[in-house]
Amino acid sequence: FVDICLTTCGDSPVDIDRITCLSSVCTNFAPLIFRIDQNTNCNELIARCIEVIGNVDKNKTLTKLLREVGDSVSFWEEMKRSHGSVEETTLMQLHSITDHGVFCLSVGESLTLSNMISLRVERDHAECRIYKLEHLTEFRSKLMLVVGKSDHIGQHTDSYIKSHQFTHKFDLLTEIAAILIQLIESGNQNYQNYKITSIVNEKESLGSLATELSSLTDKFNSWKQKIEEARDKYYFLNYYTISQIVSIQKGVLSFVNDEGNSDLEQLYHLLGLINQDITR
Repeated sequence: FVDICLTTCGDSPVDIDRITCLSSVCTNFAPLIFRIDQNTNCNELIARCIEVIGNVDKNKTLTKLLREVGDSVSFWEEMKRSHGSVEETTLMQLHSITDHGVFCLSVGESLTLSNMISLRVERDHAECRIYKLEHLTEFRSKLMLVVGKSDHIGQHTDSYIKSHQFTHKFDLLTEIAAILIQLIESGNQNYQNYKITSIVNEKESLGSLATELSSLTDKFNSWKQKIEEARDKYYFLNYYTISQIVSIQKGVLSFVNDEGNSDLEQLYHLLGLINQDITR
């Protein structure tokens, strides 16, 4: 409940303080709130009370926090109603995404996860909606809270299965994008136009995505080994970082194609670090 409240309360410092206060009270008074039932005997009750008294002795503000929680009953009732609304909205969104969504991972000029991963939801005769990475990450967090903490969403329900399928595929694509960034930033130019799409509810594609991730990981490790071997063979490469070597690579391409741009300027500058006789 506290986690759901934190995701729905926004940036209000007052509301965040209230929720943090509730969390602290529930944690320290838990022996009397959650660990007593109809079968608790007198000795067990006394033991729980001693435990709570110990917590209060360690933190003298707990009794004040408890009163503040009690004074905010209307706020918690509103949060409870909002919780039901968040759960309903999140599950409706889940079914829309899994039934009509397509993940897209593409490499562009900007090598960041937020520019590489998106999800497109398009229904017949309905407006298309595009989810960027930040929206997908936020939705995933809400989904984990709703599905993980809801008593009526079991592991064999449609919502649970769709939630697992969405999160598994999203995590795989995020890992693939991260490996691609490392490959390209380390000088491998074979993936500049890389692009894959994956239908959210297509179960079979989970295996192919996992295989792709494993393959790219192996290629990245092999590429790193090639770089190490090249540094051993061509000693002067050790004067440069990977990013500088990539800049030299781009500069050489500009030189070959007779392009007078910033890459070529950077090439002369970097080569001049080891040989000042290099001229234009």
